[in-house]
Amino acid sequence: MLPPPPNDLPREDPHKRFSPTRIGASLRCIRRWWLRTVAGHIYPDKPSTALGTAVHAHLAAFLADRTAPPNDTRAGRVAQLAIGRLPDLSRADDIQIEQSSTLIVGGHPIHMTRDLTYTRHGGNPVVHDHKTSSDPGKWNKRPAALMADIQAQCYAAQSFLDYPRADDVTLTWYYISTAEKRPPPPFYSTALVERQHNADFMGATVEPQVRRLAVIYEAGPLLSLADVPANYSACGDFGGCEHRTTCQSSPLKTWALKPEDQSVEQQSTFAERVRAEMAAKQRNDLNPPPPEDTNIMITKADYDALPATYKQADGRYYADGAWQPAPVFDT
Repeated sequence: MLPPPPNDLPREDPHKRFSPTRIGASLRCIRRWWLRTVAGHIYPDKPSTALGTAVHAHLAAFLADRTAPPNDTRAGRVAQLAIGRLPDLSRADDIQIEQSSTLIVGGHPIHMTRDLTYTRHGGNPVVHDHKTSSDPGKWNKRPAALMADIQAQCYAAQSFLDYPRADDVTLTWYYISTAEKRPPPPFYSTALVERQHNADFMGATVEPQVRRLAVIYEAGPLLSLADVPANYSACGDFGGCEHRTTCQSSPLKTWALKPEDQSVEQQSTFAERVRAEMAAKQRNDLNPPPPEDTNIMITKADYDALPATYKQADGRYYADGAWQPAPVFDT
């Protein structure tokens, strides 16, 4: 059983449980999502994450009012290298910077913040996303990958809602190196997403996963860490999972999925089992099963105070984990 999270750790914002990034990470390893989102084991941002956040802030300020990034911080110097290849917005319309929005998928809200969106001459929308990496040449997503990327497709889905007459959305992922020595120039990966492709992907991939996560989230108190499957081939993702030391300790590693087993089908089976267990618990809470009768004493006042579901028409009542025979009170 996982110990409670330390009190000095920052708490997860509730709305982040269904962010595009969280949904995508859950497909890779559902235990990592569960530890952070359900169990509340949040750790301070890694230095690389904090650096990326600071670079994003500098680029947003430059796009908003041409505020130049500072030269006295690493984030400022990284941003300085990036501003030269930012999109030319002089002829753009409907410019939105750091736009927060909520997309409803499967009845659940997906919260997101898009770095930059705009249109050209009132045409179809463009979604621009800054990506920082120590090795963008290795970790960038090619156009084909963007077509099957949950974050990218969620951003496109929101843009189709924002522009209901648009036929397609252009995704431009802008990769920026954070290397301190001889960083390569920034570059783009671009994909054109048609409305039908986006609808098909959201319906076949994103919505089913959101529904699975919702079931597991609601079942939070019923699950322990050992109940939730892990994909140990994902321990090194994004610079290393912060939970891997805990996860890989015995006996928790006894339920480790092989890489080929960490699939949508396997996660679906797990979610269905959780759903069935929740339904069974709910039924038992409302109608406790009648084990063998045992006789205990009860006063009339206590009997009258029992919920209706704890009493049968023949006078029997449920107490101490068993159905008791109908009491006889002195008159």
